[in-house]
Amino acid sequence: MRMNALEVANAVLEAVCVEIAQNGDLLLLQSEQAAIAGHVNNVDPVDVEATLNKRHLTDLVPGAVFENSYEKLMACGRAIIKIWSERIALHFPSHVVLFFLGGAEDVVLRFHVRRKGIADWTDLNDRDFLISNRLEIYELRGERLEKIAPRSSP
Repeated sequence: MRMNALEVANAVLEAVCVEIAQNGDLLLLQSEQAAIAGHVNNVDPVDVEATLNKRHLTDLVPGAVFENSYEKLMACGRAIIKIWSERIALHFPSHVVLFFLGGAEDVVLRFHVRRKGIADWTDLNDRDFLISNRLEIYELRGERLEKIAPRSSP
């Protein structure tokens, strides 16, 4: 099914309207799993956030799967990151958040809060992994959203 520009815009708008809430120490997209996640003890908060805040762009914008879909899905993902980051900056200004966008075959968007002493979802310096998985990484710090990877070659 091919979507026109208005249908794609409406699908992206629906995706960005998902509530982002703090549940215990976790910053999560609203879901049934997220409702109970904050009550689980002895878990890696980065792992939980990166898992529960993971969305396949083809699920968010299903009709955008047509010719040249990967780049179009990436563009939709960037738009979603921009809006989610503005909402997070407004409601949770003290959080530093990483957004991951891309994938070797399918475009996936996920995010987690950066925490001292806890490793990020992936090694940001593993250039081979980032390139092979076509990952773009964005960091939200305060009100500033910046693409931090992949970095240029040294």
